[in-house]
Parts: sequence; C-alpha cells; structure tokens
Amino acid sequence: MAPAKVPSFLLFDAMISYQIHNGTLALNARNLTNKTYIANCGYGNCYYGDQRTVVGTATYRW
Repeated sequence: MAPAKVPSFLLFDAMISYQIHNGTLALNARNLTNKTYIANCGYGNCYYGDQRTVVGTATYRW
C-alpha cells in the first residue's frame, strides 16, 4: 500500500511569560487560528490535529 499524502499547512503558536521574584507566570497557546487539519495518516486511518489549546501555568521556586 502506498503512503497517504497529507497536505501541508501552517499553524501559529505563541508563548508569553512574566517573572516575579521567585515565581513565573506563563501562557502558552497552540493553533491560534483554530485551523482544522490532518496531522497524519497511517495504517489506513487519518487523524485530525489538535484544536486551539491555551494553557496557563504559575510556578514558584523556593
């Protein structure tokens, strides 16, 4: 079986962080435009990529 061709695509990700004394606040975003795309195909199945994801974190170092 020949490998499936997956069309190319462009995704935009972003990250911003702020350091305060011993702590850090960060915001990470993936697929900012919320583009629907085929991430990969294999063994007769194709899979969609992740939708827009935004994650915030707060860390503190002792």
